[in-house]
Amino acid sequence: EVLLVSSHYDAFILEEDGYLTDRIWSQYKELNLTASPRITHVSTGEEAIRAMLWRQFDLIITMTRLADMDVVSFGKRVHEIRSVQPVVLLALDEAELRDIGQTLKEGFLDSVYLWTGDANTLLAIIKTIEDRQNIDHDILAAGVRVILVVEDTVRHYTKFLGVLYRAILAQAQSLLSEGLNDTQRIHRLRARPKVLVTHDWDSAVALVNLYRNNLAALISDIRYPKGDQINPEAGYLLCQHVREILPDLPVLLQSADPLIEDKAADLGFQFVHKNSKSLLTEIENFLSENLGFGDFVFRLPNGHEVARASDTQDMVNMISTVD
Repeated sequence: EVLLVSSHYDAFILEEDGYLTDRIWSQYKELNLTASPRITHVSTGEEAIRAMLWRQFDLIITMTRLADMDVVSFGKRVHEIRSVQPVVLLALDEAELRDIGQTLKEGFLDSVYLWTGDANTLLAIIKTIEDRQNIDHDILAAGVRVILVVEDTVRHYTKFLGVLYRAILAQAQSLLSEGLNDTQRIHRLRARPKVLVTHDWDSAVALVNLYRNNLAALISDIRYPKGDQINPEAGYLLCQHVREILPDLPVLLQSADPLIEDKAADLGFQFVHKNSKSLLTEIENFLSENLGFGDFVFRLPNGHEVARASDTQDMVNMISTVD
């Protein structure tokens, strides 16, 4: 259950290409997901507070322009009523993001996204909240793996997470057997890798240390905060730290600067350009090659491919023949 808090004008902007509930339902149907979220809209902060008092919402999405209060005050009111209630701020343009940093420091908003008209943004918002709330339980119950994403630019992680979740969910669907019933399919989809998102070096290191035994991949920007300052090489420093404790962890560096690619290759890391037209394909390839979604590939230490197994029987046959 999602509560959308926005002016009627902002709600109209969001629904220019169709009702939000219908757009989310289309996304879920396309990915064969069940139980599509339902959106309830209110136009003021006070209406949202009243709605919370008589109805349970899993997520609150608020726009920046509320008629009766600013978003920081609204977030504070929400947390006074329900301290664990996730509240996400959705901005409509870059101008609204100028004071976002201070807003987040207040601690009453969980994250910020930028609306670009792409319904994948709504999918990313919902799934990141789900993953953050479920990750500890799912690790204990099923040993699920974790993909850590480090990116501090709102526009970039909004776009990137939409692409990443589509790739993960599509890959997870490809592993499901046709003979599974609905309950089995739901359980297996819930065992997909969980995605954790952070925006600075210090919190990234803390998450690496906390989930090191379940970390499946690291996807990192290059330039973001380390301590109290922006560090132009924070991504490299994080990757080097991770490689010291997890030498075989797949690492993908991303940047809008194509000159970064050569340095990333020299350090042994894969690279993807943030504005690449083939971003979805490149992410899918990274997942397939590094997270076990694709074939099992026998390689020599120099990376040369010797054999490839697409199923268990192929694996059994090849073990007896591979040198």
